[in-house]
Amino acid sequence: MNKSEEISTSSELFSFIVNNAFDAIIYYTPVRGSDNNIIDFELTFINDTILKHHNSKREDYTGKTFLSLFPYAIKDGMFDAFNNVCETGIPSEGVYYYEDDKFKGWYRSSAVKYDKGIIVYFRDVSEKEFLEQKLKEKNKELEKLLNEKENLLKEVNHRIKNNLQLLVGMLHLQSESINDPQLKELLNTASQRIITVAKIHQKLYERANVFSIDLTLFIKEIIDSVQNLYKKSVEIKYDIDDINLPLDYLVNVSLIINELITNAFKHAFNESNKGEIYIFLKQEENNIKLIIRDNGKGIENFDLEKGDSLGLLLIKSFVEQMSGTLEINNSPATFQIIFPLAEN
Repeated sequence: MNKSEEISTSSELFSFIVNNAFDAIIYYTPVRGSDNNIIDFELTFINDTILKHHNSKREDYTGKTFLSLFPYAIKDGMFDAFNNVCETGIPSEGVYYYEDDKFKGWYRSSAVKYDKGIIVYFRDVSEKEFLEQKLKEKNKELEKLLNEKENLLKEVNHRIKNNLQLLVGMLHLQSESINDPQLKELLNTASQRIITVAKIHQKLYERANVFSIDLTLFIKEIIDSVQNLYKKSVEIKYDIDDINLPLDYLVNVSLIINELITNAFKHAFNESNKGEIYIFLKQEENNIKLIIRDNGKGIENFDLEKGDSLGLLLIKSFVEQMSGTLEINNSPATFQIIFPLAEN
């Protein structure tokens, strides 16, 4: 093969590669104004791919300039990008919107300097961009729905909190007007249960992640409210691990502690002894162990199976819900509850 044939073969190969490329390829040369600044680009070469994309003929592009094909290129920054490539030689890439009577969509353009002009590669990315646009619209809709849900949830929580506070206030007023000590005690106990439920609700509402609750601090807050109710000087000793309790366990354990601490303040201590309550809550392998013990007068003639007080019935119900076991020692008064964590 002689040199002329080699050149011809190379030219045919180059033409085939360019005209069958996936990208539309255009060569632009700059059109400069009187001040030598680029005011437009003259279309010097196009490959066959752009004709296929637009279902057009080569004659449709004869005499056309860049801005006549892309009149909005000044607004979307594409003209400035191409201008910069031509003047500095630094390649540029971007995604731009294009619309005419034959095509509507998005192109990814890559521009490189060649000789005095620039070669621009256009790739149709409309499908990807339209999908991203739809995704953004859907995300906005979901965000709007989420905000509406959060606002509704805030309103519901606010109403629940107010109703619980109102109920506690009504019980307190009723208690103040009653002279019967036993009936007054029943109302105070009911009030304390509602306060504990309100505290649990408030904590869960305040935290997006219930596992972030400081368990020791939370239990202390419950016990503080009991101490404020009964006005007794009792030392509370804590031995509590930082355990991630499931939501239903957290509620049950909190209510159990409230019942047992309330019971200790009501019955365990007299004026002569210095009250102490010990609270142990730890995870041992796949089990959670809760122990509450006081140094009071103990429990006389207590039978777990026959016990029918409301507080004990509640405790037994909560323990049963967690598939746990309850053991009670009379002296010193000790309540031990063990329940499996793995099952939930």
